[in-house]
Amino acid sequence: MRYYLLYLVTAMLACVVCGTANSSQRSALHDSVLTGYNRRIYPDVQGGGPVQISVHFTLMALKEFDVQMSRFSVSGFLTSSWKDERLKWLPSDHYGITSLHVYQGEIWTPCFVLWNSDESLDKLGYNDAPVRISSDGSVIWNPGEVFVTSCNADVTYFPFDIQCCTMDFIPYGYNMDEVNLTTDVYLASTDEPTLNTMWEVLHTKLYVTDKNHEHMLHVSITFRRRGLIFVLLVIMPVVLMSLVNLATFFIPVEEGNRIDFATTMLLTISVSMTVVGSYLPQSSLPQISIMCYMVSIHVFISMLVMVFAVKSVQIYHKPDTEAISATAKLFTKIMCKGREKTTIVSPEFKEHNKVEEFEKPKWVTSSDAEEMNDDGKYTTKDDSPSRTDLDDNITWRDVGSSFDRFSFLVFILLIGILDTVTVTIVARGGDVKVLI
Repeated sequence: MRYYLLYLVTAMLACVVCGTANSSQRSALHDSVLTGYNRRIYPDVQGGGPVQISVHFTLMALKEFDVQMSRFSVSGFLTSSWKDERLKWLPSDHYGITSLHVYQGEIWTPCFVLWNSDESLDKLGYNDAPVRISSDGSVIWNPGEVFVTSCNADVTYFPFDIQCCTMDFIPYGYNMDEVNLTTDVYLASTDEPTLNTMWEVLHTKLYVTDKNHEHMLHVSITFRRRGLIFVLLVIMPVVLMSLVNLATFFIPVEEGNRIDFATTMLLTISVSMTVVGSYLPQSSLPQISIMCYMVSIHVFISMLVMVFAVKSVQIYHKPDTEAISATAKLFTKIMCKGREKTTIVSPEFKEHNKVEEFEKPKWVTSSDAEEMNDDGKYTTKDDSPSRTDLDDNITWRDVGSSFDRFSFLVFILLIGILDTVTVTIVARGGDVKVLI
């Protein structure tokens, strides 16, 4: 037992000595590598030319997209790697150490600036940020933060709109002869935490362009609105209230509350539109949302329903002594075609449609109004009412009923076409952008 405890204590002391020695070795290597190093001078490249910096972006989360303020913010890491010949060492001369951590403020790093920042044009990273260097002079720098940029929203196809925002990074102060940016991959990396309650990230794009003899890194992020909630809050209430408003034409005029119902529905729709309008994006560039036009047209249709309801009541209450025009009569017959109109054909005319059969006495001479059939029986001529008689039996109530039917058909067709076309354009407009 005594020997076991002695062995354990010896092993623990050895581990402490080894750990201290490793720290000392790394400290000695740190001093050796950075002695005489000037972090304000960019590194030289063998054979001359600009410093080759490979960049890549990792998206962590889409934090916010404010349509009205044109404000877009994400969190992520901009990973950069390059070679600095001044940071080389031989691992065999430094206890086999092949890599070392230093602080960002101790070595040269490219002065990356978010060019289209919505807050400040500060350099990425901070002095105490860790940077890994390797024995062959390779440097890996991975600054991460929340990037806030300005991004104009296109809400034309709200609530199925798809937005595309771009972050522009430049190595501030260095031209293409000094620093050259390259990217190994076309797409930026995305991590699981990119979920957002309002937006869904579709894809990212990473590319480099030239601007004013300087390289610029572009990180493009395409994302789509989760629009189901707006279908329930915007589209459905507008459509349902407009359809309920058409019930005005089913209320009998004799009840006397048709105008009251139409007025109440108009006020209800007007108040509801103010609530619905709060969910619509408050942006007019580059174009107002199509849904804004749809809501405005529905309000206008409700006003027309009110006007048509008043006109219908006016037609119903016209006196019978007032003559009905031929156009109104033709309109009534067209709208009532295929429907039996008891008010048009009076009951006394129905008796004339019956065929009277009897044997005429021989002493009775036949007149022009009677004819003999093949069985030797006499029939009277058809005394059914003529077209003129039918027209004379059309009343203003018949015209009003036809006007109600016509109004309902017109508005139900108008609302159906408006909603179908609007939703189709909005939905397909979003899908077209996905393909692009």
